[in-house]
Amino acid sequence: MAEDPENLANKLRQKLGISIQTQINWKNEYMAFYQWKEILEQTGIFIFQFSMPTEEIRAFSILEGDIPVIALSSKDSITARIFSLFHEYAHIMLNLSGLCNMQEPEDSEENKQIEIFCNHFAGSFLVPKDNLLNQPFQKKEIDEILLELSKKYKVSKEVVLRRMLICKLVDNKFYEKKREEWRAKEWQPKKGGGINKPEKKCLQEKGKNYVTLVIEAHKQKKITYKDMADYLSLRTKYIPKVEQLIG
Repeated sequence: MAEDPENLANKLRQKLGISIQTQINWKNEYMAFYQWKEILEQTGIFIFQFSMPTEEIRAFSILEGDIPVIALSSKDSITARIFSLFHEYAHIMLNLSGLCNMQEPEDSEENKQIEIFCNHFAGSFLVPKDNLLNQPFQKKEIDEILLELSKKYKVSKEVVLRRMLICKLVDNKFYEKKREEWRAKEWQPKKGGGINKPEKKCLQEKGKNYVTLVIEAHKQKKITYKDMADYLSLRTKYIPKVEQLIG
């Protein structure tokens, strides 16, 4: 918590080996989400997606035992899930479990500072300060800039605006005005996901690491085939298709 979240974000981006140009080159926010998710899964984090009411909770992280876990709300917009992913990643880096709704909490001052730090880290990671300050802003309307940069970085316009506030490109009065203008629409839960095949839904909800762990447990005869189906919440006929997706 004593470290500058901007510096920490830069160090961890370098450690993960993802350049800002790689991020910009991703086709859209959906590709960005699945790329970020896979990158963090490769570090050993188990990432789940559950149908959680976003008005109550957007995401949480758990650090009990040896396996760090991040859970995201599948009802959230894809850009909100990207931000939540790195907000919870910050909790894991701080070695602190979190139960977060992305709003600044009204409980203890300590918890408030943790949430502010994690939000700052997530924004810094996804929209690096140096790159943002080098963007051409001349002769463009602010709404055009926000839309252009949100597509470029694959984040919400609100994340871009917050980063512009932190980097002193806009003032607090303008930030609050735009934030209220968007609030209902920007964070509206995404309806429908287009994933109706059970094997794809299983992998999306439970993540590659957990599904692989269950498959390996069966191969090592630690669990039965029925246990495997129960852990994956699948009918047994879909298990070979999940194994094929995992590779």
